[in-house]
Amino acid sequence: INISDDIFLNSGAATVTLQPIDSAQTINLNNSGDDFNLTATELRAFRTAGAGEVVGNLVIGQAEGTGDINVGDSGDIFLTGVLDGFNVELRGGNTTFNNGIVLREGRTLTLNTGAVSSPGFGTDITAAELSLNTFGSVGAEEAPLVTTVDRLNIDGVGGDLFLTDLSDLTVSSTEGSAISGQLDITASGGPLTVGALSVRNEGNDLSLTSDEIDLNGAIAGDGQLTLTPFDSAQSIAIGGNNNSTANLDLTRSELEQIQDGFSRIVIGNEDGSGNLTIQPFKFLDPISIQTSTGQAAINGGLPRGTNVNAAQISTVLDQDITTGTSLRFLGNISLGDDVTINNTGPDNSLIFLGPIDGEQALNINAPDGFVQFARGIGQTVPLTQLIVNSPSTFLGNNVTVNGDIAFNSDITTSSDIQINSQTGAISTGNIQSFDRQIALLAEDGVTTGDISQFSSESDTAAFSGGSAIRDDAAILSFDASSAIAVTARTGAVNTGNISTFGGSPVVIVAQDSITTGSIDTSSSFGPGGDVFLDPQGDIQVGFINAEGGPNSTGGGVDITTQRFFRATDTFSSQNTSGASISTAGGAGSGTITIRHGGGPLGIPFIVGDASQNGTAGTITTGDFSLDPIREFPETFDSNGIGIITATESVLPVDGLEIIEYPEPTSEPGSGPIDSTPDTVITVDPSPEVSRLLSEIEELYTNEFEEYLDLPGETPIKDVEDSREILLELESQTGVRPALIYVSFAPVIDSEENLADSRPADRAPADGGSDGAALNKESGIVDSSNNLIPEIPNDPRQDLLFLTLVTGQGDVVQVGIPGATRDRVLELARQMESDITSPVRRRNPVPLLEPSQQLYQMLVEPLEREFQDREVDNLVFIMDGGLRSLPIAALHNGESFVIEDYSVGLMPSLSLTDTRYVSLRNARVLAMGTSDFSGGGDIRSGGALPAVSVELSTFAKNQRSAEVYRDDDFNYANLQSRRTDQEIVHLATHASFRQGQPENSYIQFRDRVLPLSEFRNLNWQEPQVELAVLSACRTALGDLEAELGFAGAAVQSRVKTVMASLWSVSDIGASGLVAEFYHQLGQAP
Repeated sequence: INISDDIFLNSGAATVTLQPIDSAQTINLNNSGDDFNLTATELRAFRTAGAGEVVGNLVIGQAEGTGDINVGDSGDIFLTGVLDGFNVELRGGNTTFNNGIVLREGRTLTLNTGAVSSPGFGTDITAAELSLNTFGSVGAEEAPLVTTVDRLNIDGVGGDLFLTDLSDLTVSSTEGSAISGQLDITASGGPLTVGALSVRNEGNDLSLTSDEIDLNGAIAGDGQLTLTPFDSAQSIAIGGNNNSTANLDLTRSELEQIQDGFSRIVIGNEDGSGNLTIQPFKFLDPISIQTSTGQAAINGGLPRGTNVNAAQISTVLDQDITTGTSLRFLGNISLGDDVTINNTGPDNSLIFLGPIDGEQALNINAPDGFVQFARGIGQTVPLTQLIVNSPSTFLGNNVTVNGDIAFNSDITTSSDIQINSQTGAISTGNIQSFDRQIALLAEDGVTTGDISQFSSESDTAAFSGGSAIRDDAAILSFDASSAIAVTARTGAVNTGNISTFGGSPVVIVAQDSITTGSIDTSSSFGPGGDVFLDPQGDIQVGFINAEGGPNSTGGGVDITTQRFFRATDTFSSQNTSGASISTAGGAGSGTITIRHGGGPLGIPFIVGDASQNGTAGTITTGDFSLDPIREFPETFDSNGIGIITATESVLPVDGLEIIEYPEPTSEPGSGPIDSTPDTVITVDPSPEVSRLLSEIEELYTNEFEEYLDLPGETPIKDVEDSREILLELESQTGVRPALIYVSFAPVIDSEENLADSRPADRAPADGGSDGAALNKESGIVDSSNNLIPEIPNDPRQDLLFLTLVTGQGDVVQVGIPGATRDRVLELARQMESDITSPVRRRNPVPLLEPSQQLYQMLVEPLEREFQDREVDNLVFIMDGGLRSLPIAALHNGESFVIEDYSVGLMPSLSLTDTRYVSLRNARVLAMGTSDFSGGGDIRSGGALPAVSVELSTFAKNQRSAEVYRDDDFNYANLQSRRTDQEIVHLATHASFRQGQPENSYIQFRDRVLPLSEFRNLNWQEPQVELAVLSACRTALGDLEAELGFAGAAVQSRVKTVMASLWSVSDIGASGLVAEFYHQLGQAP
């Protein structure tokens, strides 16, 4: 269409339509070419008479047109003359504003098109009004449509709408219309006034940006609604009534226009510097109010949702807050800088209903009110310091700080809590808990007022009491079932009176000293709670009352100090009016053990004198009493009361030779190696050694089969089988493994007397000699008749033998003179006790003594062979009493075994499935719970607060994992959810105990699974490669408990079980588990 002269509309109103015949024809405005072209001059030919009284409508394109529309290739189109009185409507397909179109004042541009884009620069549309009815998107996030219009009317947008207006803007929409995609409107030059708007389709966001936003109609959507000032320095006022301040005012009436259903409402700019003024308002959806460097003035409280679970506020605090009224924070608080909150009014409570995190310091002052922390502090990101000044503080969850914690306030809690200062000290006022556990852990010291745990005990003993965990040496640690547990890793503990009214235990561990008021764990109806005190320095208490009810037992008292113990007060016990310590109970008494350091210093323990080392009054179990005045310069241990003075350690063990590896004087395979008398080395590839190895393999296999009540049909692997397995594993993994059989055997006088001198269960099956016993005089394993004096057959004097098998090379057998069964097992017990003792493990030097001597016995004699054969992996197959020994922790004076070799334990090679499967990308079924307070068969009730963190490690390690927590952690789910996962991870209590297999178990939320039922798990169909028990405990050194621990893999038919040997911090275990799975992803 060519227009060569003006066309006038003289009066009234008329519509002029210019359209191509072909609906798919491209339309060019102010362009040139072969398409349907209208130049700017041709468009200006449509005129109206008068100065605006006559208005025409110029329609370009077909109503159903699909051809593209290109605007302004040759420059902007100006229809702004006094006679340019037409509104303009574009109809067609996708429309591109290469340059702008400018209409006369008061005129409207309507777009009935497809997608509208603006790839160029400058303003695309200037008009009084822009009306949109598109079946595609308008603008893009990186290139919005740029306008200068007074009004934007939305009849419908079939996609996203990104529009930036350079002046003030009023937005309205036709009733029933909506945007099908994301909406982002910015008014940079003035207020943004918005009528009704609706964004449909799941998850599409709606964003409005201007220094003033007025909401005059209902705003609806199900994505995120963002209301942001254009100027990052603009201040924001939320929830007030004044809409005419210099702030971005979001008044109560405006906020009421926001309809329920948004996934989140965000107000403010995350890098803004404007101030926030916030009045209380009830939002219907989750709300985030954000600023970066601005001040926050919170008047009367923060916005809150209908309920805490559905509506969370996310608040970033970077500046101090001063207010005169109560503050309520409903959602997550993130500290972006050190923050002080001062509440100076007469009713100045501070309520934090969400968690607080951030690597910053928080200082709270509420001198006339109270402070409530409902969801914990520092659980995700620990704070650097926490100071609370208030008459009263309520804690609903844990507190973790990398620095000092000071509650200059009394604390009340109705939940299990742990206050953890990872690098500093803890100080608090009085602490009260109702039927809940209290744990205080500090790197430095702990100072508190009175600590009280109130129980809902009744005639039926609603609270059954708890006990501290202890091994044979009676000094271990505590588990999470402790009602009150206090640890000062490097400092002292100072508290007021400690009371657990209902028989819960008290555990206090300190590097320095312990000073408390009276400790009362008695129960009127149920059993008394245990008391466990373990510092290196002095202990001073008032009295200790651990008495039980008339039909229950008293609790135990276990005290260990390297210096002095003092109990300075007395109370009326069940059998005396002047008791300092009592564990009496109607159904039986608890034991009392006091280990002190007075003996070597010549300071006796005196019952009746607490001035230096002793008690002010009687020590009684109810059945037996020590009354004043009794002086004990040495150890006393009788009738359940032990007063034990410090003695020297059993280490070092005298007579242990240092093994030196000699150079061989004969070719391998030609007989024994000649050596010095102190050296015990034999290289013997003879059938006798191979037969002995098969006998050991059969013996160990039978021990497990008998204990686990297995059929006893396992084929026994011989030396050739072992070599074949080791070579196959090396070819698959590139790691060279070695088997080390550790066994005890008697010293004999000759081959002929071998069968008579060994225990019956050690005799060869055919009654012949094995040619591999130890000659006591020469120290050489001898197959000849070297007579030596007869030695009585005492199993405790059996000597230690090591037998090495690798894929290639001769079998090597080593005997260790001086390493009797009795001495080796005592060393193992000493090492385990030192590792698990909270006192001894603080000083690594004595801890290393048994570790290094065991290394000399179990590793060093074969170390040259390991090096010569280039061994990478050590697999130990142990004799009884050593099957729970932590081999990885043996030390050579410079490094631990685990630093030089990968290590593992097998019950026997015959019972082990050695087929290799890589676990780098293994699927995981992870289950666990933090809380065992529910119903069902519960043997381990201690909470494991870090389980949720532990289970979250699977997502962080990008493993394919199914995770089931809390109520979903039940035996039925384990059976039904276990499909083809190669790893089963159980973050729960497990215990391997002495006695029958049913005494050992794994704890589920609803029941226990005894070891005797492990076989019902059917973890071989399909095969489970690895089972992890991350909160396990084993009765160390007990033969039956060891059979249960090592037999768990056999019984459940899983290839490998990884478990902790003793009670550990579940937080520490959680960190170790995370690193384990990270490393597993890189292993062969």
